Amino acid sequence: MSITKIIADSITSGAIANTPAFHATLSSIQQTSDATTTKIQFNSESFDTNNAYDNSSNYRFQPQVAGKYFIYTSISGRSDSPGQLTNVRTSLYKNGSELIQAYGTDFRNSSGYQTLNYMGAIIEMNGSSDYIEYFARADHTGGTNGGVDSGSYAGAYKIIE
Repeated sequence: MSITKIIADSITSGAIANTPAFHATLSSIQQTSDATTTKIQFNSESFDTNNAYDNSSNYRFQPQVAGKYFIYTSISGRSDSPGQLTNVRTSLYKNGSELIQAYGTDFRNSSGYQTLNYMGAIIEMNGSSDYIEYFARADHTGGTNGGVDSGSYAGAYKIIE
């Protein structure tokens, strides 16, 4: 059997693939309270190769295959009023603990009311109990509320080693 046929068969069978993998978005704005860390409920899946992301109850990625995963998110935080958004923090949690975070723009001296945080990381997952969740916190002046815009997204895929 030729090397080319072995590789082609492996790709076709899924033996060589970046799976499990998923990509999910918000179907509408998720409201958040001022200065409160909130789990983002990405509820609309574009794809989920192994049903490893729960998009209806606990909103977490729990792959049942051990390995290294590229985990990413893009969260668009907003305020209900221009000039009220001071900061947006996006966080990835692994097994209930914050692992990494990213900060957005400070709009206190401008008329802006929306910012975009992108974050990506390579994270080792054990294939049984490890899980990833996505959180955001938006701080506003005057105690106003805001949210996370639809179009925000999250995903992950296994890295071929």
